Amino acid sequence: MQNLKIIYEDNHIIVVEKIPNVPSQEDKTEDVSMLTLIKEYLKEKYQKPRECVFGINT
Repeated sequence: MQNLKIIYEDNHIIVVEKIPNVPSQEDKTEDVSMLTLIKEYLKEKYQKPRECVFGINT
C-alpha cells in the first residue's frame, strides 16, 4: 500500500493529501484509486471485517 499522508482523522471524517497521478475514484483504466487506498487503510487500521463504505467530498 502506498503511504497516505493523513491530515485529519476521526470517527466521521478522514482528510488525506491526494497522491499525484492516482485517480480520486475508480475509472475505466482500473488503476488503483485514492478511494481504494483509503478503504484499505481504514479496513486494516480498524480491523474491519467488511469493506468500508464512504464517499468523496472535494
